[in-house]
Amino acid sequence: NVLDLIDSDVTWNIGSSGDYTTLEDAMAAARSVQIHPDATLTLQVANDIYYPSAAINLNHPQGSNIIIQGNATDNTLVKFEFSGTDGFVVNNGHTIGGIHDMTIQGDGTAGNGILLERNAVAYLSNIATDNLTNGIQVWSGSSAFLSGSNVVDNSSSYGVSVRHGSLIYGDTDSLEIYNSYGDGLKLGDGSVGRLDGLIASTNGWSGVSVFHGSTLRADNANLSNNTKDGLNLLYSSNVRSLYSTITGNGDEGSESAYASSVVLNESTIESNAGSGIVSNLGSSSQCGLCSINSNRYGVQSVNNGSLYVYNSSTINNNTYDGVEVYSSGSASISNSTVSGNGGIGIESVYLGYISESGNTVTGNGTNLSASATTYSIIR
Repeated sequence: NVLDLIDSDVTWNIGSSGDYTTLEDAMAAARSVQIHPDATLTLQVANDIYYPSAAINLNHPQGSNIIIQGNATDNTLVKFEFSGTDGFVVNNGHTIGGIHDMTIQGDGTAGNGILLERNAVAYLSNIATDNLTNGIQVWSGSSAFLSGSNVVDNSSSYGVSVRHGSLIYGDTDSLEIYNSYGDGLKLGDGSVGRLDGLIASTNGWSGVSVFHGSTLRADNANLSNNTKDGLNLLYSSNVRSLYSTITGNGDEGSESAYASSVVLNESTIESNAGSGIVSNLGSSSQCGLCSINSNRYGVQSVNNGSLYVYNSSTINNNTYDGVEVYSSGSASISNSTVSGNGGIGIESVYLGYISESGNTVTGNGTNLSASATTYSIIR
C-alpha cells in the first residue's frame, strides 16, 4: 500500500483485518508518500473502539487530501478513547482534509479531543466528543470548519475553545455543546466564529463567552439552561444572534460589558434568573421584535451602557422593573409593550437617561405615562 506517489483516489482500511492495524501506523505510512493534488487518500477506520497510547498527530505535507473516515451511518461505532493525552492533533501550518463520522472520548484524564494549533486547519463532520478537557480546541491562528452534526459533551473545562486569532466556521446546525464544566463556547483574543444554529445548553458557566476583541455570528441559536449567562460579551467584542432562544439561564440572558455590542433582533429572551439583557460599562445591546419576558429584570443599562428595544418588542411579566437604567446608562424604548412587571414599567435613576415613544406601558407595579418622552424617576 505504500507508494512513492498516490495519483488517484485510494482507500486504506484501518482495523484488525485492514491494511493497517492502527490509525497511527497508517499516518506513518502516509508520510512516506506524496499525494497528487487531484487525489484523495481515505483512511477508512473499521467499527471498533481504539485505545491509542498517545496523541495521534495528523500532520502531512498534503494533509488537505487526506480523509479520516469513520462510520457514516452511526458515528458511535468508531470510537477512539484517550487516557492522559490529547486526542487528534494538527499543528504547525498543516491541514487535514477531513475527520468524519466518529466519536472521540476520554477516560477522565484526557486532554483535548481535537487540538488545532499554530495555523492548523481541519474539516470536521459528524464528530462526537465526550469526557475530555476541551472537546475541540482551536488556537493560535488555526481554523476549524464544521459540517454535519457535531456534538461536544461533558468537557471538564470548555466545550469548544477558540482563541488567539483563530476561526471556527460551521454550516447551519453543525454544532451542539452540552454539560461543560466551564463555558460551552469560549471565543476570545481576536478570534472569529460563524455558527448559525448553535446549541449551547446546560453548561456550568455561560453558554457562549466572547471576549477580547472577538466576533461571533450565531443566528437561530439556542443558549438555554446554562448555570451562568446564556451569552456573555467582554472587552470590545461583537455578537449578532438573530432569531435566537435564550431562556432558563442561571444569571443574565445576555450580558455585555467593556465596550462590547450585541444585536439580538427577533429573539426570545425569557425565564432567566437574572435580567433578560444587560448593557454595562460602555456596551450596547439592540433588540427589535423581541420577547423579553419573565426574567428578574427585563432589560438594564448601566455605567454608560446603551440599550435599544423597538419594533413591537414585549417586556412583560418580569419580577422587578421592565426597563431599568442607572449610573449614566441610556436606553431608547419605542413601539413596544411594557406590561405586567412587578416593579416600575420604565425607570431611570442615578443619571440614567431614557428616550421613549409609542409604547404601551400598563399593568406594572408602578406605571409611567406613555405620553412622556423621557422619564427620570428618582428613588
